Amino acid sequence: MELDADHCYEALQARDRRFDGVFYAGVTSTGVYCRPVCPSRMPRRHNVCFFAHPAAAEDAGFRPCKRCRPESAPGSPAWDPNGDLLGRALALIDDGALDSGSVVDLAGRLHLADRHLRRVFAERLGTSPLSVARTRRAHLARRLLDETGLGVTDVAFAAGFGSVRQFNEVMRATFGASPSQLRHSRAGTGEPRSGDLRSLTIRLPFRAPLDWEATLHVLRLKTTPLVEEVASDSYRRTVAGGWVEVRPGGEWHLLLDADVDQIRHLTPLVARARRLFDLDADIETVDRSLGRDPLLAPLVGRHPGLRLLGAWDGFETVVRTIIGQLVSVRAASTTTGRVCRWLGQEVAGTPEGLGRLFVTPAAVVGTELEAVGMTRAKAGAIRAVARAVLDGDIVLDGSVGAAELERAMLELPGVGPWTAALVRMRVGHDPDAFVAGDLGVRRALGGVSAAAAEERSQAWRPWRAYAAMYLWRSIT
Repeated sequence: MELDADHCYEALQARDRRFDGVFYAGVTSTGVYCRPVCPSRMPRRHNVCFFAHPAAAEDAGFRPCKRCRPESAPGSPAWDPNGDLLGRALALIDDGALDSGSVVDLAGRLHLADRHLRRVFAERLGTSPLSVARTRRAHLARRLLDETGLGVTDVAFAAGFGSVRQFNEVMRATFGASPSQLRHSRAGTGEPRSGDLRSLTIRLPFRAPLDWEATLHVLRLKTTPLVEEVASDSYRRTVAGGWVEVRPGGEWHLLLDADVDQIRHLTPLVARARRLFDLDADIETVDRSLGRDPLLAPLVGRHPGLRLLGAWDGFETVVRTIIGQLVSVRAASTTTGRVCRWLGQEVAGTPEGLGRLFVTPAAVVGTELEAVGMTRAKAGAIRAVARAVLDGDIVLDGSVGAAELERAMLELPGVGPWTAALVRMRVGHDPDAFVAGDLGVRRALGGVSAAAAEERSQAWRPWRAYAAMYLWRSIT
């Protein structure tokens, strides 16, 4: 990310929330680094330097500001509109790739040399993959100390630390205080906190605006019975060891309520929720760009902050997309629910309406899916995807580039351009993916052909996937 110091200082002076999480300001006179929205006294220009990532600021010897709390900032927006290498690497680190693996392992998942990966981080972020992972763990741990009543040891392992000793050392180095001291400093705030794994609440910060109602409306149309459910104002679903619910929390954050049985489940839950709801998007840039188009301007005006829904699980999204070929959304949901009722693992202690995990590749690879009313072609396509995932020929964990993922999908039987493009959009989370052949998109454009839809979409680059979200919303 290229940082223009003068523009960053202007944003800092304006306390511009559009840049929250996009850059961080190190103040040499105090030794702390801040978010652009920090309410502290404005430092002089010659005392400020700027960083693209909090890890870079900490590498330079700065500590997080106690007033604006950089650990509570939204995640970095997409570093490249086309989902480049750095964006994929950061997503894997957020998922905990370096909590149990090495940089060499991470580079291997991205199909490149670790030396090249280190060079990319140094050039683009001014820091290393290990520093980014260390900062992610420390910042998550600080939030768990502040927002939950989990014991210090549980916080250490939930945040991805390998030992309590390492946890204490990193927290002292980062925040200048022990975990117990940090927790004591937040005592008496009056905020409800629970130390029970069965009732944890974690904040998910984002950049406003977020059209939560429109986002839930899109999800409501596609939910899988027994696996997920959209209530009046929240989204809930089963997860390994329990269930979670995401609901509004305030103008700048959502709340993730987790009911799980193991502490290690927390870190991936936070990352998956952020990815599903696209909480790290630079949404004002997207809406400003699309709002210049005469067709999309009214839609953006009615629903500012409509997000590009990601994938909670890659295989789940692929299966749901294949089942949805050439049938109504309701029919696709019904069939997917039958598959999960039959082959999905049961989850105990869930609210009414939930109760099954989504099916795994191993569960479907040798199963006659036609028994639930699915066509032979779709059943064969799902088995082919499951086999490819188990064999490592298809990777759905975000480590593969969106274009490469689309090409690999097209090589499978029963997968055409529509399916592959949707997978590229949601699993690859490519903001410029576009499903020109989708009937809903073509209908929203006045019943044009796929070729005409493709041509019309060129004006919306590099945000065509967001444009598709607005077009779908206009007809539902």
